[in-house]
Amino acid sequence: MRDIRAAREVAGFTPSEEAQLAREEKSQSDQFRLFANAAWSRGPGLVAEARESGAKPLTASEQAGLREEVLTALQDTLASAAGKAISATVARKAAGPLEPLAIEREELSLQWLAIDKALIKILGESNGASDDAQNERRNNLRAQLAKLEADMKAIDERLQKEAPEYFALIRPEALALAAAQEVLASDEAALMVVPTTYGTHVMLVSDEGLRWIRSDWISDKVDAAVKRLLWDVGADVDVNAAEWVEWGEEGAGAYPFAFDSAHALYRELIAPIADGLQGKKHVFISASGSLSSLPFGMLVSEVPTGDSGDPDVLRSAKWFADDYALIQIPTLQSLEFLRKYRASDGKAASLPFLGIGDPVLTGKAQKRGNRRSSQSNAKSANAKNNGAFKRMFSGTPTRGGASIANISELRKMARLPGTATELTAMWEEFGKLDNSLYLADQATEGFVRTQSLDANIIAFATHGLLAGEIGGTAEPGLVLTPPSQASESNDGYLSASEISALKLNADWVILSACNTAAGDGSEGAPGLSGLARSFFYAGARNLLASHWPVRDDVAAKLTVRTISIARDNPQLSRAEAFQQAMREIRNDKGADSDNDTWAHPSAWAPFSLIGDGAK
Repeated sequence: MRDIRAAREVAGFTPSEEAQLAREEKSQSDQFRLFANAAWSRGPGLVAEARESGAKPLTASEQAGLREEVLTALQDTLASAAGKAISATVARKAAGPLEPLAIEREELSLQWLAIDKALIKILGESNGASDDAQNERRNNLRAQLAKLEADMKAIDERLQKEAPEYFALIRPEALALAAAQEVLASDEAALMVVPTTYGTHVMLVSDEGLRWIRSDWISDKVDAAVKRLLWDVGADVDVNAAEWVEWGEEGAGAYPFAFDSAHALYRELIAPIADGLQGKKHVFISASGSLSSLPFGMLVSEVPTGDSGDPDVLRSAKWFADDYALIQIPTLQSLEFLRKYRASDGKAASLPFLGIGDPVLTGKAQKRGNRRSSQSNAKSANAKNNGAFKRMFSGTPTRGGASIANISELRKMARLPGTATELTAMWEEFGKLDNSLYLADQATEGFVRTQSLDANIIAFATHGLLAGEIGGTAEPGLVLTPPSQASESNDGYLSASEISALKLNADWVILSACNTAAGDGSEGAPGLSGLARSFFYAGARNLLASHWPVRDDVAAKLTVRTISIARDNPQLSRAEAFQQAMREIRNDKGADSDNDTWAHPSAWAPFSLIGDGAK
């Protein structure tokens, strides 16, 4: 572990060196997991057989030192693209008057990666063949790489001389215990949850110290429980025919919920450290693997009696969301950066609210988030969409290597009228101010990329596509109104890299689409989606992002109530306002019927608050 960190410290910042570090991250993350498991077996997990064979238990001081080593190892394991985006944004700001130069450096680095990728592809296609055309293409690309490297070297020399902190911030170190505790207030705690092939590590950091447990549940078992819960709320997860039949027959009542799975995860991950959370208001959660796709608020401390689909039973359940105001973070370092460098760096926004959505599309209008219809149609819709998405992003490549969207295919997507209702409700909550709401023909990529996105709250309500859904070279992104003719600067699809290039000044960004919050949940996958990462990179300080399609009949109420509660109760944090809004939705009996209720987590738990929501 020390060797890995030492190698990072001596690594330079040239494009090739940074690319090599990126390639090594997966294997390094695996090594940090192995270290954590070995440390558990040597420390608190030392079994009787090992003691009988002569293994000597560690002293209390040695145990404490081991816990702190594992704390840094798990932080390195949790390092994600979203965390790096926050670090890069902070580093830019720290460059002071050289911020434009730092931005130029980032743009040159992206160009270098794209050209390097193109060169590797050409070399792979040549199969050793040599002709004048191939040689010319290779030499041209190598010349472009050399030029970019020279330009970056000149920038780096100036940054090293005039803003040396920049390089420390773009490659941050894991926080030691004392530094992590300094980030947290007395009423706050942070949980790190990392599933592995030997068990799942949970670390609790608070002003009272450091707690460490390892559940016997391996990553596969955690994944299975997470998939069961996500299926139950209508998220887009792959299930086989046997699971479909089995889960569909489980539970009783109009709207059954898998309380057994929700309680099992609580029992394994939360209950062993629950006493350490007593007296806390806010709990920050950084989780890896499939757990990054799950709002922890839908876990329960016990299985309630009665039919699992009875609205009254659902409301009476002991939800983790009621115990604490929960906030998702990429890493502990991200929270430190958000608090230390970003809290006072933003200027006052010129508008209280800016809403963008309801793009003009010609597909049949759909309601968002109907749990039963989304489950019953998920597989057929995915199969149909897979071909459509390939056609949608198989056009002319841009300079960055992605494809310009096929606007004919993009335009065929379903219209989402509920997004207009949601955004209009937010706009009305802020007094129907001019130049604050852009729907239909006004909700264009050209507008978003050319206007000042300067508002306390910026809300996008539209289709969100993830890389796992669209495949190929296409990036995740947001669908906006397609233009009459596509161009690189406006094809109706606001991709993650284009979002990264935006200049945002927003306290909150609300992404009310489909799965805008989490990655694909696979081992080693980013803990947050490319969309979430990109909005942090652009300058967002907090995100309210969805893990599954938000119901049309709930979306406006949940987001608007979160906003209004925070505005009318300045003593509450954003996370507490969000917590209260979710509780109000769950306890509202207005939607109760023979086959529906808002008491089910599919209605009240689709969003996660990501960032520093305790402020």
